[in-house]
Amino acid sequence: MNCADIQERLSAYHDGELPSDEAAQVAAHLETCPICAAELASFESLSALSRQLIDPATPKRLWEDLET
Repeated sequence: MNCADIQERLSAYHDGELPSDEAAQVAAHLETCPICAAELASFESLSALSRQLIDPATPKRLWEDLET
């Protein structure tokens, strides 16, 4: 696989959604390609940041207000 192929699969790789043979190919490529490894690191950073987000409280009267 080349970098374009890997980068198309990075999100699925990060989420553990690739079949094991494809995941192994991506992992092998990441060991030798700093560009793709950096792209994966950005996915990991975004995931970490999104886990820190706080869900805003839902107003108690939200549905009543929407209906009116």
